Amino acid sequence: MNHFYLALLSLFCVFNCSTSTKTLFNEEPLVKVRILINERLTEIDLSSNGTISWENKSLNIDKGTLKIESKNDSVFVIRNGNELVKTKSLFINTENAFQIKEVSYGQGWWWAGKETRTYEGKLHIYSTDSDHFDTVLQLPLEEYVKGVIPYEIGSDTPIEALKAQAVAARTEIVQTLVTGKYKGDYYDVCADVECQVFAGNAKRTARTDSAVDLSKSQILMYQNEVIDAYFASNCGGKSERVEKVWPWRGGAKPYLVSRYDVLSPSDSVDYFKPQSEFQEWLDDSSNVVCNPFIYDDLPSWSKANFRWKKELPISTFDSLIIEERGESGRIHKAKVWKNGIDTTYTFELAIRKIGNPPLRSSAFKFERTDSSWEFSGAGWGHGVGMCQSGAVSRALRGQKVDEILSHYFTGTELVRSY
Repeated sequence: MNHFYLALLSLFCVFNCSTSTKTLFNEEPLVKVRILINERLTEIDLSSNGTISWENKSLNIDKGTLKIESKNDSVFVIRNGNELVKTKSLFINTENAFQIKEVSYGQGWWWAGKETRTYEGKLHIYSTDSDHFDTVLQLPLEEYVKGVIPYEIGSDTPIEALKAQAVAARTEIVQTLVTGKYKGDYYDVCADVECQVFAGNAKRTARTDSAVDLSKSQILMYQNEVIDAYFASNCGGKSERVEKVWPWRGGAKPYLVSRYDVLSPSDSVDYFKPQSEFQEWLDDSSNVVCNPFIYDDLPSWSKANFRWKKELPISTFDSLIIEERGESGRIHKAKVWKNGIDTTYTFELAIRKIGNPPLRSSAFKFERTDSSWEFSGAGWGHGVGMCQSGAVSRALRGQKVDEILSHYFTGTELVRSY
């Protein structure tokens, strides 16, 4: 009998003892997401299958559409040309999910576009000046995370990688709630790539929702502080130190260091000493787990991101001088000359934005031809924290969520946030 209880206790610890009892919130917090980011937005079309209510008024719109406009410092609700309400701030509740047409995403990037998106939650609309309003969705934390992970790592991803993405995304929003990192006048976080992508319900599946439910409340902490749980599509084989990418975000952090994305430390190869070896790194078929040309069960999107090429017009700049690379090969200091004027760039995204739209990463080499600048690069994104391609590959090779997270966020602890 004693053996039975010992076995039962061990089983309990598998699911519970690895997670601390410390919590930040007494109950699941609410998140306010700025879902429309066009700075000069003046109207939106909203539709729902049920009843919409605001300010003690309700309307069964029966699959109809409301037009919400901003003018003269006020918000107007209009249906079929009839003005239903005029107010400074509008708080809308719906019985069912609702749709908003022409939602912009990826502004300034090559994947930018517009689409109809479906949301659940309370919609807050604030008039901020005569021709602009902020559109904010308020919803519970876990529902917010469910609207993040399919867009950040895909719906057909192994469950352990989905759980790792859920923990990272939840950690990011919890840290944002605690610190106000992305906070605006009316919202906690934006819905696009500069925060983390939240796009509502369209790509949610039973599997992605299950990953959130299975990791419910869990976040990563380091020495009793919620961490910066950054992630990017593909690190190109090696992650970058956070202070090299964002020098203004609190300096070095022991859990956001530069690491080869390998299953075993013995697979690591010491590149970038000297910097001229970056070419060797680009050409090498290293045994990094985010390499889709070795691990061919990785999603197709990994192939375009692990190694890439890009041509820019010869008029983009006169010359570019690379002054410093980070440990991942990402450039974090460069001088660009154009029309006799030199500009020094000292962080990763600014260097990527020498291209329009921006380059996939700042881990690149380049050469001039008669008609263009030709770039060859590694990875997609800033390279700090979790490599999403690597997380997928690790899950496919049998790693569990805690193993995946412990590689990308060294020395952190998995705890419950509420």
